[in-house]
Parts: sequence; C-alpha cells; structure tokens
Amino acid sequence: LPLAFLAWHLRFFVDDAFIAFRYAENWANGLGPVYHAGELVEGFSDLAWVFLLSLAARLGEPLDTSAHLLSACCTLATIALAADVLARLPISKVARYGGALTIGFSADLAAWTTGGLETALFTLALFGLWRELTREGGGAFLATLFGALLVTARVEGVLWLFGVFA
Repeated sequence: LPLAFLAWHLRFFVDDAFIAFRYAENWANGLGPVYHAGELVEGFSDLAWVFLLSLAARLGEPLDTSAHLLSACCTLATIALAADVLARLPISKVARYGGALTIGFSADLAAWTTGGLETALFTLALFGLWRELTREGGGAFLATLFGALLVTARVEGVLWLFGVFA
C-alpha cells in the first residue's frame, strides 16, 4: 500500500517513453517497429517493452495508461517474488517484515513504476532470473524465460546475463 501511494504521488513520464510509444504504435498499425514509415532505423533498445506496448496499442488501449499498468504489474510481480524469497530465507519474522517494509517504502521503486520506460520490466526479469538460479529446485524454464526477458528488455541485459554466469 505505501508503494502504491508513492507510485501515484510520484507518477511521471520520462521523455524517452514517447519514443517507445511511437515505435509501438507504428508496429501495432502494421508498419513494423519503425519510427517513421518506410525508414528502417532501430532507435530503441527495449524490444520486449516496445513489443508489449504494441500489443496494447493493437488492442486499442492508450499507450500512456498501458505503460503505467504494465509497469505496475511488473512491480507487483517483483514484489511477489521478493516476498517469496524473504519467506524462504532463514531469518526472523522481524527481518522479513523489515525487508518487506524496505521494498514497500522504496521511493525509487515507486517512481520508476510510472516512468513509462521498461525499468520495472527489467527489474522483474533480473530479480526473477536471480531467484530462479538461487532457489533450491529453481526451474530451468522460468530461468530461461527471465533470461530472455532480461536481454530483450534492455540492451545491457546481455551484460547482466554474462555477469550471472561468470
């Protein structure tokens, strides 16, 4: 709840979000992932985000609202994964609540939930990959899915992936 209040209070759009919106809109309209019709120049580094936004645009949803909702869903999923990790750690109940409160009152997490960019998606992918690789009985399928999302959500995801396996 505190995170939701902070996210609403801090909501904004980074100007670069509108670049992703333009690519997504053109892709949804059948022009492909291009900024200008007929101009084949890649000007984005967040393929997964542009793809998800293009699906929303294809369904006729406004991209600004869709970006906020998709980011909020990614943040909620990250929080759910964090709660699972906290529940599995051999720590006291007080430490678990402290970890949950730290997440719940994170102004950075709240702010980037609404920036319009792929930050929340990237955070979910990175944290989800780490969780799957470190938990006992972690699933190869989910690790692969989070890894693929990591490298397509942001270009530097490849470096993070190499770092995980180094």
